[in-house]
Formats: sequence, structure tokens, C-alpha cells
Amino acid sequence: MAHILKMMFFSPKRHSFADRSFSWHDFCIIEFMKDKTSHFERMMILIGILVVTHGEFGKELLKSAELILGKQEKVMCLGLNEGDDVLKLKDKVRQGIIDLDEGEGVLVLTDMFGGSPFNVTSANLKELTFNYLTGVNLPMLIEALSSRHSYDVDTLADMCYKSGIEGIRNMNKEILNK
Repeated sequence: MAHILKMMFFSPKRHSFADRSFSWHDFCIIEFMKDKTSHFERMMILIGILVVTHGEFGKELLKSAELILGKQEKVMCLGLNEGDDVLKLKDKVRQGIIDLDEGEGVLVLTDMFGGSPFNVTSANLKELTFNYLTGVNLPMLIEALSSRHSYDVDTLADMCYKSGIEGIRNMNKEILNK
């Protein structure tokens, strides 16, 4: 469905339609989407993504993902830096989950099992409902950002888990058969 939305903005032949410029093909797509309102509305409501890491790792990971996918909305990155109060991070994680949840859910990704970002996120599971994976990597984040319009949060978490694992490869064994 995302390719349909992209076509709406990159069509070569344009005709005025209200105060925006659309091609005839785009108009047909819009007419088709009127019958699929619930699906179209679902595409406007994104599953929120919260990345919680040591240092600026999460922010840099998001920058890398945006190089590939473009600017993203409804994503927040929180980092624990030297000298930061862990309890304040717990509160920021809690508030981030609340702010990102528009009814479709939130997927929280942390960097390392057992680390402080993991622990403060886990502590929030007692109060809030959200999906949660640890061991975030670029394939996992790209899967989350690119698939969150199309799946519910439980399915998205499963897909991200698989993408994260599949993104880890021993290339010596695969290429050189060692």
C-alpha cells in the first residue's frame, strides 16, 4: 500500500484537484481508497517505536535507518549516558511509551539484555502494556519502521525478532565455507 501513496506524489502528469495536484491515476486510487477507509485510516495511525540504548547508539541507529527509509514519525530514542540517573531514564521510558501509543501499540527496542536500558524498560512492564525486544540492530529497526503500517504490534514484534536474527551472519562460513 505504501507504493500507492508514493505514486500519488511522484506521478508525472498532473491535473488540479482541489488545492493539490493529482494525476487521473491518482484520483482513481483515491476513489478506490474511499471504500477501504478503515485500511487507509490504519495507515495513518502508526505503531510507535521507542529505542532505548546506552549512549547515543539508538539515535545513530535511527539516523542510519532514515538514510535508507527516509524521515520517520512516531519514533523516539532515549539514551543512558555517563552520569545519568537510571530512575530518570525509567520515567522517560514510561512517558515515551505513553506519548507514542495512539491505540495501535508501542514496540520498545533495547540494546542489550541485562543492561540498564533493558532493566528500566522491563520495570515499566509492570505498569504499562507494550511489546518489547532486546538486542536491537539495524535490520530489526528497519523491519519495525517499514512494516508498522501493515501489521498489528504482536506480529510486528515477531517479524522484527526474525529480521534481527537473520541480519546476523558469519560471512566467512557463508562465503568461504569455513
